[in-house]
Amino acid sequence: MQTVKMNKKGQIRIPEALREKYGWDAGIRLEIAESQTGILTVAPEKYCRRCGKAIEGGGFCPDCPRGKIIEVY
Repeated sequence: MQTVKMNKKGQIRIPEALREKYGWDAGIRLEIAESQTGILTVAPEKYCRRCGKAIEGGGFCPDCPRGKIIEVY
């Protein structure tokens, strides 16, 4: 676990290693949720349904392999 310090504006810096791991680039929209026990959860507003990385639109990121298409008649 890493420790970060909040500045006077209420901003925190998310460590580079975590931003890279989850594909969080500058400008992405993040959701912040609070549990009943006071734990905050930060997650991208839109994310890949396969790998969980942040993406611009819905669906899948370009890095994820596409599944096989099965045609049913």
